Amino acid sequence: MTPREKIHKAFEKYPKRSYPKGQIFIFPDETPNHLMYIVKGRVRSYDVSYRGSEIIVYVFKPPAFFPLSIALNDFKNRYFYKAEVDSEVHIIPIDEALKFIKDNPDVMYELLCSVYRGVEVMLARNVQLMSGSASSILLFEL
Repeated sequence: MTPREKIHKAFEKYPKRSYPKGQIFIFPDETPNHLMYIVKGRVRSYDVSYRGSEIIVYVFKPPAFFPLSIALNDFKNRYFYKAEVDSEVHIIPIDEALKFIKDNPDVMYELLCSVYRGVEVMLARNVQLMSGSASSILLFEL
């Protein structure tokens, strides 16, 4: 069984919730006592600038957990999490999700690979934003 199949099998027993496009899952300063495992759709994490514009931090696609940094590092949540399209997630208690991850090194490795794919995208984005022209920045974002 692949790590993704293990994750899906382990978490399909938890309640599934559907969120319509535009629905906010988590607000800044909220500290959820659960993780969400996205099985359908896309979830955007973002901040709002002092000018009122959204600054996209990351877009989660299935299969992904969020907000994993809060659970792993006990960070304070600073972002909004919103459904970009109609989405479905399983709601998993943090302690049970972390136990599963710790007990399954292949799953932990798969999550680590996923995190680093996301880090590479964010690093490339930072480089583009700091050194690119307006048109190249727009093309990168699209």
